This record gives sequence, C-alpha cells and structure tokens, in this order.
Amino acid sequence: MASKTSYSREALIERARKLAPVLRERSQASAEARRIPAETIKSLWDAELCYLLKPKKFGGPEVRGDTTFEIAAELSRGDGAAGWVWSVMGVHDFFVALFPEKAQQEYWEKDRTLSASSFAPSGKIEPAPGGVKLSGKWSFCSGVDNAQWMILSAFAGMISTDPPIPDIRYLLLPKADVTV
Repeated sequence: MASKTSYSREALIERARKLAPVLRERSQASAEARRIPAETIKSLWDAELCYLLKPKKFGGPEVRGDTTFEIAAELSRGDGAAGWVWSVMGVHDFFVALFPEKAQQEYWEKDRTLSASSFAPSGKIEPAPGGVKLSGKWSFCSGVDNAQWMILSAFAGMISTDPPIPDIRYLLLPKADVTV
C-alpha cells in the first residue's frame, strides 16, 4: 500500500512549521546536553521529515534539494542546532546514493537509519586483505550521537605530486565499527 503522506513542498514546510514550537521547548536542554535528544530525532521521523532525499528505488520520495533548505529554515526557527543536524543528516541520503548499490542496500536495510559525517580528511586508508584499513581521528561530527552509520574521509595517498593532488576517499561504515 502506498504512503498517503504528501511530500509536496507546502506539506513538508507545514510539518516543519508545526514542529518548530516543540523544538523551541527542547532547545535549552539540547544546548546544555550539547546534543540533539533522541526525542527530537523521533519527532522528526514521526513528522515524516526524514529520508527526503532517499532514492525512489529504495522507497524514498527524492524531494527536491531546494525544498530541504526551506524545511531547515522552519526547523531552525524552533532550534537552530536541531535544524543544522537535520540538514546534515538529511543530505547524507543523497550522498549514500553515490556509494555502490550493495552499500546502499545495507544502509537502507533497516528503517530509520541515520548517518553522521566528518568530511575533513584526517584519517588514513591503507590496503588490507579484503579491502582497506582505516585509521585516524576525526574531531567534529554533527549528529554522531543519533547516527547508526558514519561517512568519513581519509587520505589514500597521492594522485599526483606535480602538481600535488591528494587521493581523498569517503568511506561508509557502521558506527559500531568506530570508537566515539
């Protein structure tokens, strides 16, 4: 049975607008805890404001990217931090769609999957049996407390030395495989 949820621009913005006062009530506690509370993440899911950029082939609505800016603005009227984390985590649906199909299937295998990212390439990738070994330390990662997956960037060497062009790779891995 198809979802009856509307993913029109107007419907999405209205759902975000209705959620903003709830976010405002939680904003002080959220700021003091230095994290978005699980209840806010649940509210975002329950308002059907997540997975907006998820590909249709995996059951997503593939909402236009510019609509997500307007949704973020409405959410941020309630709590800027919640709007920021929603934006960052939401854009990952688009980013995950750039990974190989097998990775996408595993990522979207469970419902309500979120990822956090650190795009500053502060890690290192080395060849290893069956794949690569990733090591490093990433110092900033919005939404990490609410994520099940991580998107991390790392150096894999140099593409060229003249001119210097680093080989930067992005890896998708379960959060259970990292230490936070």
